[in-house]
Amino acid sequence: MERKIIILLISFGIGALAVLVISLVVHNYNYSVKVQKIEFKNKTANFYLSDKKILLGFDFLQTLPSDAVIVSWWDHGAMIEAIGKRKAIIKGPYEKLVISKGIGTKGLKGYSFFKYESPEKIVDTANLFLSSDEQKAIMIMKKYNANYILVVYPEDFQHKFWSIPDALNEDPNLYVTDYMKTPPEEINFEQITTLGKQALIIKLLFDNKLPVEKFTKIFDNGKVKIYSIK
Repeated sequence: MERKIIILLISFGIGALAVLVISLVVHNYNYSVKVQKIEFKNKTANFYLSDKKILLGFDFLQTLPSDAVIVSWWDHGAMIEAIGKRKAIIKGPYEKLVISKGIGTKGLKGYSFFKYESPEKIVDTANLFLSSDEQKAIMIMKKYNANYILVVYPEDFQHKFWSIPDALNEDPNLYVTDYMKTPPEEINFEQITTLGKQALIIKLLFDNKLPVEKFTKIFDNGKVKIYSIK
């Protein structure tokens, strides 16, 4: 059975309105995707939603219980809710990122379409992802009634990881050697430090190389990985 979904995301900036329209045609998990670029304060932004595997990963969330709450880094939160139809703990950037990097409400691409996330939620999620104690991570999840974690490989490692320790005022190089000096596409597993190999998000991204004890992987298509608490 074929169905067509039109998703309309509206985000308000200062004196501006941005609209993103995503058209998905679903037929036995085959996607034809059109992503409309958005003009915002003379800057153009678009999303990675043309990646079929990422779409399939978000779509899988609809098979989870309707009250499922998903942990992810903030970049994925909006699509978890728009496509996956499940609640995300965080779905906007932290103010420190926006101000220190000169993005977001400053009018540069991408971040202008999100509202600032609660500092408490950002810090909790960062602590969860960097924790070497999986039980401690689960306790943070329970604080928000969350029972699933979603990560995207390799994006969450090569492109987004730096912002997780940054949210805690930590140096990402403590976890991945020369992270900020290496072109994103060249960042690799061999650069991960001993401390990095203990971090939950690294273990979830590289579960084929690092042990994960208290989480069960329920979905993996080589791009999106989704875990539940055992």
